[in-house]
Amino acid sequence: MSQQQSTLSRLVQQMEEHPRRDRLVRTREAARVERAKFLQMYPFRENPAAIDTLMVARQHAEGFVTWLERNLRWLGGINLRSREPHKSAAEHIREFRDLLHITVDGNLTPFQKVDARWDGIPWFGGEDRQIAKKIVATYYPDETLPIFSTSHLEHFVSYLGMRAARDDLARAKYDRPYGDMLTVGQKWELLSEVLLAEKGRDSVLRAEDTIWLMYCLYYGSACPPGFKVTEPR
Repeated sequence: MSQQQSTLSRLVQQMEEHPRRDRLVRTREAARVERAKFLQMYPFRENPAAIDTLMVARQHAEGFVTWLERNLRWLGGINLRSREPHKSAAEHIREFRDLLHITVDGNLTPFQKVDARWDGIPWFGGEDRQIAKKIVATYYPDETLPIFSTSHLEHFVSYLGMRAARDDLARAKYDRPYGDMLTVGQKWELLSEVLLAEKGRDSVLRAEDTIWLMYCLYYGSACPPGFKVTEPR
């Protein structure tokens, strides 16, 4: 067993022994139900034309973002902490609709979609583009890792001793080292791909979804220093 597999297996065991493990399982299931409701209300991946018929009013855009942040927080948190992003989506409804079309564009990878012009809407751009990542991950849960902080992903990769794998993948995919020359979406892609590859090598995680991998990383000893995870009620 490799060192990183050994470390990841220890995190999986910590999750199995976590005092709120069963509650986390129930919380995840409840959040999955909420995601199913969300995708029923906003079936944009299966029916892109619905974007132009459903997202026609400002309150629809605001409600869309609110649902992502509140109802789906256990499928990856974005912690907006204010109403400004919700209002921005509503005030820039035309640009928001255009970006939603990009989000469900089958010709782009989920990670390429993060590099679209989200900075055209205040609060949606920035160095991490966490709202964009959350939208993409909601529509493509099996292809993405629901961790939206680049620094947290970098910490987890380092904690598991996988920086060399990250650097090798950066050179293989983009012919450049991992670093500032990569886009936000490219970093999310590389870091997620490295962690998901390790998930596939663990006998327990292999049968679980990406949400459980996220829980194992945050609720065990790998949690980033100074970061306080939300406990399920």
